[in-house]
Amino acid sequence: MSSNDIFYPDNPKRASRVEQLATQISDIQRHIQTAVEGTKPEVEQAVAALNRIVTSHAGYSSLDQYLDATIKDLPEAEKFLGMRTELSGCDPLFDLAFKASTGLLCLSLLQSPVKLALDIVNLCRTEMLQISTFAVVRGTLLMSTGFTEEGQKLVRAGAKGASGELPSGVPGGPKVVESNILIGIYVVIELIGLAQSLVQGSKQRSQLQDAIFKLNCYRFHFKKIEQQASAAQSSYRDVKTLLGEYEGYLNDLKNEEVTVEYVQKKMEERYKRVVDEITKTLVDPSKLSTEKIWGDLCAMDANLHAWTNEDPSLSQVLDWLRQHGKDSPS
Repeated sequence: MSSNDIFYPDNPKRASRVEQLATQISDIQRHIQTAVEGTKPEVEQAVAALNRIVTSHAGYSSLDQYLDATIKDLPEAEKFLGMRTELSGCDPLFDLAFKASTGLLCLSLLQSPVKLALDIVNLCRTEMLQISTFAVVRGTLLMSTGFTEEGQKLVRAGAKGASGELPSGVPGGPKVVESNILIGIYVVIELIGLAQSLVQGSKQRSQLQDAIFKLNCYRFHFKKIEQQASAAQSSYRDVKTLLGEYEGYLNDLKNEEVTVEYVQKKMEERYKRVVDEITKTLVDPSKLSTEKIWGDLCAMDANLHAWTNEDPSLSQVLDWLRQHGKDSPS
């Protein structure tokens, strides 16, 4: 037993809690990586379907050509064009996700072979929310695995994209997104620095207490990102499914098995239903609310019979994250 442990008999409990929290954060980060990797085939298949639709049914040579020709005609074109310019070449997976979201959006502008009557403004807001959520998730993961510059760009662009007007029907309005998309740049950088300091010899009580406080904050942040990663994966699965259905209807139309009116009716119904579902998934309070995430973490600690005597409260965690989000490097 060290002299620190003699004077502070709870130090072994503190050290154990630090190790426990660090392990939990590592596990959560792996879950984020799994969800992001699971998103890749969804967006790849969505982009492939989009490419077939615009080349086989709309007369374009490629999806890129179609997006170049149509994004500028969207109601909030400057947001999408700005994000595409800012993040061009930053990350191949984000590039695919961006094409999937904007491609789904731009199909609403097609005049032939089928013209759909959709709420284009609300659709723009939903797809910007989807793209922004994925940018934050992907950026946080890249930063935590050493790609700091690329990760920072994605997180900043995602936070900026999500700060605008929200789709109609979002419960709680902008405050929901503000609490769901925390700026994680400072959090990741500080976590790396803390991890390095904790391997340097025996710790004083104050060092262990500081580590317990910060690791609880980091854990909450990454747990929220984990839920967003799962929501993003689910939302892109919905995009892939919708595009597959659209392609099928267009093939049937080309083969004269259905009428234009039939495809219009079916796809307008499906677009509305799927877009509503994407919006609900990305702001689902049953999974993404502060209270739900905190409750899940408390349940995790209870199952482990964790020593939580010096853990911060939820309000202390949120105050710390808000403060360090505002003070994150620019």
